[in-house]
Amino acid sequence: MSEAENETMKKRLNDLEQNSLPSLRKALRDVAMEKDVAVIAREEFSTQLRMAKKRLKEAEEEQYITEEDATALREELNSLQQHTIMNPFGDTLWVKDCLNQNKELRGLLDKLRTERAYMQPLYATRAQAGSVEAEKDFI
Repeated sequence: MSEAENETMKKRLNDLEQNSLPSLRKALRDVAMEKDVAVIAREEFSTQLRMAKKRLKEAEEEQYITEEDATALREELNSLQQHTIMNPFGDTLWVKDCLNQNKELRGLLDKLRTERAYMQPLYATRAQAGSVEAEKDFI
């Protein structure tokens, strides 16, 4: 290689270092920053994904519990319906029992009223006798 070629190569290398190298360094810094932003975005996405999976799991558990509750309620309803079908007069018997108790209570109440009416004149006579005795003692 001749000295002229060597000088040309040095000049070209110098031009590359002066013009191209700073823009390449800037591009490398930009790529590094973009990589950092991408890493942060990936970490944030991973966190959001974990949270979404956790909420999904909680929702699935809640749905499972709700389905169990609904099944239990359906079974209870079916049992009540079966009880009603098997014993359609069960409630009627209970009502009849209440009516019989009501009749019995009314009978007792009537008896008390009759006794009170019978005793009323006796109470009045005692009250008069007591007031006569009080007047007698007062005089």
